[in-house]
Amino acid sequence: QSTGGAVAVWTVQNGVATASISLGTLSSGWSVVGTGDFYGTGTSDILFENTNGEVAQWQMQNGKAVAATVVGVTNSAWTLLGTGDLYGAGTDDILLRNANGTIAQWQVQNGQAVAATTVGSTTSDWIFAGIGNLSGSGSTDSILFINSDGAVADWNVSNGHAVSANTLGQT
Repeated sequence: QSTGGAVAVWTVQNGVATASISLGTLSSGWSVVGTGDFYGTGTSDILFENTNGEVAQWQMQNGKAVAATVVGVTNSAWTLLGTGDLYGAGTDDILLRNANGTIAQWQVQNGQAVAATTVGSTTSDWIFAGIGNLSGSGSTDSILFINSDGAVADWNVSNGHAVSANTLGQT
């Protein structure tokens, strides 16, 4: 996204950008915050957030935005952290953190949040570091955090809930 709100994607083959495709221009207040496959099509869609708390996405097909959908609405206490298939349903969900330390997720189906659940909670000395499939299970099953003292931990996630926490080491 450019400073003027223009959004474009680059086609990349073998690590080299081969083409740039303009997708459109965002209205004031909107910014790109991530990507995720919110429809289970195998194509990443583009996630946006507005300063008023609205979260929306553009459904992508063949390098073009074909639909825009409001996913949900947050308030200023929430920060979007990332996306991943936290339920193993074949679509990406959205991970959020509240200023009070609560980690929650929106379960997404057909581009819309259908449920919001608490995954767990952290203290302010734990910093979100990433989300991914660390076990090779086929779905996103780990949320990584780094403590202010350098400890690295992950939460194992099953059906949208943290089921265990493991300290992986020190940075």
